[in-house]
Amino acid sequence: MAASIDELSVTIKANTTSARNSVDKLSASLLKLQDALNSVSKSPISSLSTRLGQLTKSASGTGSGFKLFGDGSQRAARSTTSLAGTLGKLYAGFWMLRRGVGAVGGMIDVASDLTEVENVVDNTFYGMRGVLDDFVQDSTQKFGMAELSAKTYASRFQAMGMAMGITGDQVQNATNFLSGVPTSMEGVAAGYDATSDSLADMSLNLTKLTADMASFYNTGQGEIASALQSGVMAGQSRALRQYGLDLTQATLQEYALAHGLNADMSAMTQAEKTLLRYQYVMANTANIQGDFERTSGKTCAVWCSNAS
Repeated sequence: MAASIDELSVTIKANTTSARNSVDKLSASLLKLQDALNSVSKSPISSLSTRLGQLTKSASGTGSGFKLFGDGSQRAARSTTSLAGTLGKLYAGFWMLRRGVGAVGGMIDVASDLTEVENVVDNTFYGMRGVLDDFVQDSTQKFGMAELSAKTYASRFQAMGMAMGITGDQVQNATNFLSGVPTSMEGVAAGYDATSDSLADMSLNLTKLTADMASFYNTGQGEIASALQSGVMAGQSRALRQYGLDLTQATLQEYALAHGLNADMSAMTQAEKTLLRYQYVMANTANIQGDFERTSGKTCAVWCSNAS
């Protein structure tokens, strides 16, 4: 950057000096020509030949002035080209520096975010954080989810569940119900915990579903995580409607009765309603669970086949 700035300074100076000198010389030649023309117009016939000689000489000088101006213009053009090149180097150097600073800044931001989310994990998962640590070991390969995202989404599900007072027994009952619903846990092979007996397991199942739904619907994981948090945990029926999941009270009541659940929605606690929504969503996304790993494998197979 320093070298480019020095080169820029020299080029601008050379460009300015060359152009100024050419213009000054041309102006002087034109003034001489004008004086000669004035002399001719005012001279008597007897001295006309002399004046015409002076005029010819002045015109010749003006021609030289134009030549000098032309040469100066060419030098200015070459200087301008050099100036453009120098500016290009300066511009490239600036953006290289900016990208470098941005990359370092990005790494610092990620490190800072990880530090902050670790604090949230410690205060939500407590003694169960081992299951989250195990998950993030291969979350990128199986679910296309980075460590920061996995911990962020899981800890938010966990915090919301804790706020509603969801207990391990309630999660176990939900798991027992899901095991009796045909094809409801096809995602087990992809890493879903079919024997969930804690809120931590439930949070991780929803985190994994976040990745698979994002893969299935070709959308961002953050968007899906927000929809699941709003729909499953907070009970906002609109959040998941665009993904074919109707969480209205009437639908949930009908779903519960159809599967032998004696669910009086009006008498249920917030925790019980959340578990019912969780059961409904997990049972109705069976075909989506494991989609990231399934489709990423197909993509590799197709690419490898074409490459061969």
